[in-house]
Amino acid sequence: MRHGTRAIICDAAHNSGGDPAGRPYKELPERFFFPLIFGEVNMLNVFDSVTINGLQLANRFVRSATYEALATDEGFVTDALVALYEELARGDIGLIVVGYAYIQPNGKGGPGMLGIWSDDHVDGLARITGAARRHGAKIASQIVHCGRQSFPDLIGETPVAPSAVPTAKLGIMPRELSISEIEEMIENFGKAAARAKAAGFDAVQIHCAHGYLLNQFLARNSNRRTDKYGGDLEGRARALFEAYAQIRKTVGADYPVLIKLNCADFVEDGLQLEESLWVAEKLAKMGIDAIEVSGGVYDTVPDEGRSIQKGVPRKRPEAYFLPYIEKFKKAVEATVIAVGGIRTLETSQSILREGKADLISMCRPFIHEPHLLKRWRSGDVSPAACVSCNRCLAKTPFEGLKCFRVKDERRKEKEERDEQKGETGEK
Repeated sequence: MRHGTRAIICDAAHNSGGDPAGRPYKELPERFFFPLIFGEVNMLNVFDSVTINGLQLANRFVRSATYEALATDEGFVTDALVALYEELARGDIGLIVVGYAYIQPNGKGGPGMLGIWSDDHVDGLARITGAARRHGAKIASQIVHCGRQSFPDLIGETPVAPSAVPTAKLGIMPRELSISEIEEMIENFGKAAARAKAAGFDAVQIHCAHGYLLNQFLARNSNRRTDKYGGDLEGRARALFEAYAQIRKTVGADYPVLIKLNCADFVEDGLQLEESLWVAEKLAKMGIDAIEVSGGVYDTVPDEGRSIQKGVPRKRPEAYFLPYIEKFKKAVEATVIAVGGIRTLETSQSILREGKADLISMCRPFIHEPHLLKRWRSGDVSPAACVSCNRCLAKTPFEGLKCFRVKDERRKEKEERDEQKGETGEK
């Protein structure tokens, strides 16, 4: 019996391309064999293909949406944005999610943020999807309204929110949205999704995490309304549910719709885990296709609750949201995507094999190494070179998305070359 089970395991690993180096199964390290779970063979592998509502992905890795600050002031696509996503598309990532795009002018959250609030944006967005398609990549658009996490100087008016409650970090008093404005916002989510589909995106992702507007509606500390969009959790979740329903109505049943959702806000009276699980279960019943589980808002203080934690994996553990993510995997029927400090192939495989998530999402590693997956598949399975210094994200609003560690390394290499030339007398 033992012999027969091992034969099945080895054959599964071999046929699925289980080892990223392509080595024969007999040479695989023990950690790459697929374990038995409750008497059944778990043959899943991160490099196996997977289908989400008809969309077939080449593997189970996702490039998590990342603010690029490379668009024009009106949110239009630039050559720099196209080049960024073309380079990522060459990296064999299963699904690339483009940095958040704002659905209406007052939903912008930072300089150079991508826009999807006008039909005029579609042609530029199609340049991004065209670049991805040239390399066989699948690509999704993330859509958002930033709500109170914006600036009057940026949008030309007072930022809006479910209630007139500022974030502690920004200290800007927002204006409470009227019911008609909420209904307009919901309609604009649908229009934005339609533009994403028209531009050739393979899927759309709703951003309901990190303290942006839909997340603000869910939390008691930012939503103090007494009308139908406030009160108990069902009321606070109404705007999100109606936005999803509008998106689904617009794009159709056979188009993948994903969501990025906080497992918790990790602040007092913010969205709690049990509340988020209820929201996720409801969305799954409504037909959401995949849920990327993140956490934290602008005001989150403890390290364990921040969405972008420093020093992973040297000072902080890998996959820091995993204890929460696996609860979503157990609770919902939709595809669950793990994100947050994942840095090794071994951890990625473990998450999948142990049934804690269905896909693996990373952000910062792909900033440093757009072709990280190619390296892992070639046999070099050392951890992602990203050291989680967070300089990339801190400097993005001012210099655009890039890895500054790579920049430092290139400068040092140049200095070393110049020094060597000086010693040898070369010119």
